[in-house]
Amino acid sequence: VSYYGYGTLDSPWYAVPSDHYRRVWKPVTESEALISVAGPATTEGSTRPSAVDFYMYCRQSGRWPELAAGTTDIQELRRYSPTYRITREFPPTLLLHGTDDHDVPHEESAAFAALLRLHDVDHEFISLEGFDHGLVPGDDPERIRRSTAATVQAKRFIARHLSLSSTRAK
Repeated sequence: VSYYGYGTLDSPWYAVPSDHYRRVWKPVTESEALISVAGPATTEGSTRPSAVDFYMYCRQSGRWPELAAGTTDIQELRRYSPTYRITREFPPTLLLHGTDDHDVPHEESAAFAALLRLHDVDHEFISLEGFDHGLVPGDDPERIRRSTAATVQAKRFIARHLSLSSTRAK
């Protein structure tokens, strides 16, 4: 299940400073960013650091591949990009993405869905018109209805595939 997720790690937008995050977030220095992720590696959610400054710095400066992945080498980044790993054996995949995402471009999920279709992988792509990253509907009743419908569709997809996997295990 991929909510507004990355399909590739080598897309050009990762290495371009984000005008959006420069407008909506305070400027973050490299020092502040590195402090926000200092300390031992996180191995479970209960000890997760507040790393928003790291992410914002990477997006504001266009250094996400370099600092998050530790490389800007295209071939190395592609080794860890799910889009380049799709085969007929790829697991069933659910993608949800807003068309007005200011963080991860909607095209990431659209391209991923196209490749899943090309390889005949069971998948669903829920594209929510007018939604930004996070898919927050706000107070608008129609957006709430569409968001709720997407959640129901996602739950059905997950339940169907959990049911299939438990049947196969027997």
